Amino acid sequence: MASQRVQTQLSKPLALNAENIVVSPPAPISNILPNPPNQPAFPTYSMDYRAGIKVVRQAIPARPADGQGTHHTYHMATHSNLHPLLLQMEPAPNPFAGVIVPDLIDDATNQLVLGNDGTPLRYFSHLPRWVEYDVSGMLIELWMRLDQRVEMRDILNRINAHPTKKLIGSSGYNMKRSRFREAIDVPPFTMGRQHPSSFEIDVINNQTREQLLLNTCMLVDIPNICMFKPVMASDRVIHGYVDSRLPLDYFLRGFPTPIPIPSDRQNIALQLRMRLQTLAIRRNLGDRPQTYKYLPENLKPTWWQKSPVSQGPLPIRQLDNLTHNEWIAQLCRQFPGMSRSGTSRTSPSSPAHADQPALVPMPSPVAFGPSAQQASRPQTPRAPPAPVAPQPAIDQDLENPARPLAGEWHERNSDDGISYYVEPAHRRPDRRI
Repeated sequence: MASQRVQTQLSKPLALNAENIVVSPPAPISNILPNPPNQPAFPTYSMDYRAGIKVVRQAIPARPADGQGTHHTYHMATHSNLHPLLLQMEPAPNPFAGVIVPDLIDDATNQLVLGNDGTPLRYFSHLPRWVEYDVSGMLIELWMRLDQRVEMRDILNRINAHPTKKLIGSSGYNMKRSRFREAIDVPPFTMGRQHPSSFEIDVINNQTREQLLLNTCMLVDIPNICMFKPVMASDRVIHGYVDSRLPLDYFLRGFPTPIPIPSDRQNIALQLRMRLQTLAIRRNLGDRPQTYKYLPENLKPTWWQKSPVSQGPLPIRQLDNLTHNEWIAQLCRQFPGMSRSGTSRTSPSSPAHADQPALVPMPSPVAFGPSAQQASRPQTPRAPPAPVAPQPAIDQDLENPARPLAGEWHERNSDDGISYYVEPAHRRPDRRI
């Protein structure tokens, strides 16, 4: 029998589609695979330090050869053994919010460990010192969900560059994450945009009422009280599904009562979807759940569009004579928890620690601070910096964009931006990518 939390959630009224939308009956759960042998249990995430700690000392492993990574505590997470957190829709309240991340000190040298960009690495107990060059989007997404203070730069600063292969840029690694999330239909825990993106609406298109209310992208089988998790062959390919052996209320844990699922952001995404569906019906485009995709570009939300519309947002006369921007501004006042932004990067040298001395790399393991002799030494006035030639106001590549080369392709990511990739064989030496 389902728990009281599950029964309370499933009793909530929740409409997924606008009136007069014709919905096909749900497809039966299929492609169920036999469960594999018991997998190693995932460790419970812990910061491994007390709040207020400025530095953490750790033994630093040598840099592996050929772009390989070093050991980390979630090495058992694979595409065929997904961590449950990857299958959660909305994050529970962050227990680490506001806790300053300490810097990492090499225990052998007593010096700050510097990342690829020359800045000190921040200490996270679950991140390896060296991240494999070809790290999967699944693993990047897991690391960032386990501790929402992790930023992409924390991972990029640990990438072990391959000696013969060109380093993948930040957009390439972000694209890996996007592909993985799109394959399993989950939004990111932290949103780069305030308003729901087209990807968030696409996620809802593929969800059932039970999945939204139970806060998971797993296939939910209410009669048999079980959930099936995907088994993947790669970031983009689902091989089948296996019984997760998790209780139905697993993804409701950590939330206060009453459980705020659907979240304010999900409620706004649902209402935006229904608004677009109603508009599609009134323009005789069809009455199916996704016929709103046939709306003209100038009738879709402006924040979905690849380039600004010349006439600006249009009032939707078929509905309420409000632009989508005006309509969603009113809705955001009704749902104040709409914004779900990420945690800003802070470190002991940030303004949050302005009253504390910042650590800097030292040539030898001595006290972290100037000596008394240095402190009493008078300051020598410095010469003014040499004048620098002014830079052009507009980047030449942006002012005169080149047409895409053969072999170049793009795709829309989960933040509703456009990501480009050019295969090495098609790159022009005289063109900056």
